[in-house]
Amino acid sequence: MHLRGILNLQINKSFPAFVAIVTKIVFTFMRSDDSENDTTQRFQWSTNLQEYTDVALKAASSGVVTFAENETADDDVVIIFISKESNTKLLGRVKIEKSQVPLCYSLVPRQ
Repeated sequence: MHLRGILNLQINKSFPAFVAIVTKIVFTFMRSDDSENDTTQRFQWSTNLQEYTDVALKAASSGVVTFAENETADDDVVIIFISKESNTKLLGRVKIEKSQVPLCYSLVPRQ
C-alpha cells in the first residue's frame, strides 16, 4: 500500500492526518518512494463536498505541498497547507490511482 497503512487496523500512524491552525489546515501522510513514479497522486479539498480543488502530488515540493524526504528509509512525509480564509469547514482527501484501481482516503474535521 502506497500510504504505508493497513486498512483493518484501527490505529495507524501512517494514515492521513490533519491539524487546524489559525490560518491554515495542515494535512499530512506518509508516501513510499516507489509510489512516486508508478501512481498518479493528488490531494483534493472542498468547502462544500461537491466542488473540489485538485493539488498534484509530484516528486518535488511546490506550491502548497512540501515533501520531507527520509534518506534512511523508503518513505517520505507529505505535508499540504491549505489556507482557511473565511471557510469554517474544509474536507481534504488523498486520491491515488494505479492501473485503474483508485484509492481514496478522506478526513472531515469535526466541529
